[in-house]
Amino acid sequence: VELAVIPTPRRARMGDGMIAVGRVALCVPAWDDLRAGGPQLAELLQIKDAPKSLTPADALASAEADTLALVGHPDRFPALAEGLRAGPHSFDSLRQLPNNDQGYILSVRWDPAARRNVILIAASTGQGAYYAIQTLRQLTWVKDGRVHVREAEILDWPAFPARGSKRPSGAWEWALKGNFCYEIARDLPAAQRHFADWYVAAFLPSVSEMREGRTVAGLLDASPAGVTRALNWVQTARAAGARDYCVHVDDQKEELAAESAKLFHGDYHAALAHLLRQVYAAVKEADPKTTLYFCPVPYWTLADYETSAGKLRAVGGLPEDCGLMLCGPEVTSGPIPAADVARYSRLYGARRKALIYDNHLRDLDLGPVPARDPALADVAIGISPERGTATTRATRLDWAWNPEAYDPQRSLLLACREFAGFQNWRKVYDMVASIEYALPGPEDRTRA
Repeated sequence: VELAVIPTPRRARMGDGMIAVGRVALCVPAWDDLRAGGPQLAELLQIKDAPKSLTPADALASAEADTLALVGHPDRFPALAEGLRAGPHSFDSLRQLPNNDQGYILSVRWDPAARRNVILIAASTGQGAYYAIQTLRQLTWVKDGRVHVREAEILDWPAFPARGSKRPSGAWEWALKGNFCYEIARDLPAAQRHFADWYVAAFLPSVSEMREGRTVAGLLDASPAGVTRALNWVQTARAAGARDYCVHVDDQKEELAAESAKLFHGDYHAALAHLLRQVYAAVKEADPKTTLYFCPVPYWTLADYETSAGKLRAVGGLPEDCGLMLCGPEVTSGPIPAADVARYSRLYGARRKALIYDNHLRDLDLGPVPARDPALADVAIGISPERGTATTRATRLDWAWNPEAYDPQRSLLLACREFAGFQNWRKVYDMVASIEYALPGPEDRTRA
């Protein structure tokens, strides 16, 4: 428990022994690329003397150091490339994996030839190296003032590139390799330092109007004024740090505001297609690499979305490479079949992978999220909850990194360790278990 890792690494050979770290010769040629990971690594290895990062020659020649720590890109760091050859994982194998820009190789071992410990972190980006440092943190134990690290050979990468929630909590989620937020961005500068600034801004193009003496809400505004409002939102969201954008009409009416009804002759889907094309052009002009997502009125797959999708296709459909946002079979879904998501995207004409907005276990539930189909990684970039307790969020991050190996109870146990520490995790785990199974769960609640 104390030295296991959450999220579970994809390929790992965990040793039974530990290395005892005394004086460290640390070399990180691209120190600034680690962002917050650099100071974390120095603190973790108790490196207090400046400079924290030596040159490659000085690190290799350091006679006083009992531990050599090398961090970087092997193609630009020959000493690191040489060190990897003694381990089971090659950098070429990492290059061939999906989402390899977030992947890493971590090697912790005793080197009998050099007669000292080695800690090697190989990654193609600072983000991958940062995630390796988060794993290294969980393998580290301080006893009597001295650092000990569990021996390990790890090749790791995430199944889903986007992992997070609508309302991220901050540092502890970053430590569990969370990197994503939807609609609500909190302290993006701090998030950026932890590679957690993948922010998808959200826009609702609806207005309210008075009709026959009552207010009617949820009406689509695709008039010139409505388009201007949408384009102003793009500029504001981009200035706030948005990477991607989502136009959503979920829980609205498939009806037009008065001026839009006149302009588009009452054709809701023609007005919607026009608005989406205008927003798409704006976001692509600002950054060709960005993605525009769209969440339709029928945003679950058991709804009659085929009719809405057909009408949208008939008037030109989605812009060229949009993605969709949906919730799964129901508004609150347990299992989410990958085939359902693929069909939904196909009928709407979406060419990018979907983003799943997950309402399951979003309130007071404390237990682990259920295992979902790992094939969802083939059709979605991520599964993002609106909210949730710390324990459900932590286990969700575990599942999203490595769904094939996800064990709900192991995940909950390690989440409790992360929050309560080595001494108190059992008390928290027992408390969560007793509360979780004493209260009605999601299966006992009325579904939307």
